[in-house]
Amino acid sequence: MLRGLNTFALLATSWAWATLLVVGGLSLAVSPPSGLGPWKSASVTLAGLAGVAAGFFVFEVIVADRVFPRARRPMTLSVEIIAGALMLIFTGAAVFVALSGA
Repeated sequence: MLRGLNTFALLATSWAWATLLVVGGLSLAVSPPSGLGPWKSASVTLAGLAGVAAGFFVFEVIVADRVFPRARRPMTLSVEIIAGALMLIFTGAAVFVALSGA
């Protein structure tokens, strides 16, 4: 009973976390706020895309692996690697654009 409740609590909070990352990232990527000060619009858009990728990564690693434990591991591993790589690439690109004059 307690184990099932702990699993449900983990899944519910992880789903909410992933949803907030995706929705927040999409809102930044689609319409960056005005008056960013030193931040460039392109770096905020890239940071939003990194948030979307982070949301997919959190969902894949925490939620999907527990809901579908018998999924083929090579397939799930490749999706997790792609989501994690996109998150790192977009984060690095956002930092690069923010720090450079581009």
